[in-house]
Amino acid sequence: GRNTGAGAGTQTAALFFAGADAPYPSAPQGTGKTEEYNGSSWSESGDLNTARTYLGGTGTQTAGLAAGGRYNTPGPERAEVEEFNGSSWTEVTNMPTATRNTRMCGSQTAALGAGGYQGYYPGSSINNSYEYDGTNWTSGGTMNNAGEWGGIAGTQTAAVCAGLYPTNGQTEEYNGSSWTNANPMGSGRYFIGTFGTQTSAVFA
Repeated sequence: GRNTGAGAGTQTAALFFAGADAPYPSAPQGTGKTEEYNGSSWSESGDLNTARTYLGGTGTQTAGLAAGGRYNTPGPERAEVEEFNGSSWTEVTNMPTATRNTRMCGSQTAALGAGGYQGYYPGSSINNSYEYDGTNWTSGGTMNNAGEWGGIAGTQTAAVCAGLYPTNGQTEEYNGSSWTNANPMGSGRYFIGTFGTQTSAVFA
């Protein structure tokens, strides 16, 4: 059992990795543990090379992506990025900026990361977005609202992001180059689980 990890995949072929091994308000240590779900049961798989918590994740069970995070509390943000092939993780090109709580969507070769937080309190929420092509990271459009802990769904060129703390209900859409404010959520909140597409998403 753990929290603040990241996930990828579908209901019958899911991936969950990293996270904290102790609940708040203790000082949890990050873990690299990785588990796969087949629709009925979980099985352990290869650990991340860099144990961490508060990271971003996206992709599929056999082509996952893990980015950013931090190792412990308090602790500096991480820029490390790793790719999963269904059994093991490989370190690849770091993110341009070390950050935690970046929300991610898309695939292993066309991923989008949005928002996040830098610095141990006092630190600051960020409005950066980054795009990954399977090899390199480039800066994406600047979000209208800085925040973390929200949810994101869609693809690198058609994403929707909502619930970024401290804006909570604010919603933004991304077209591959710029962010546009959209209808806010009916119930503003954060720490959100999300799936779907830009035009058919679930935030829960």
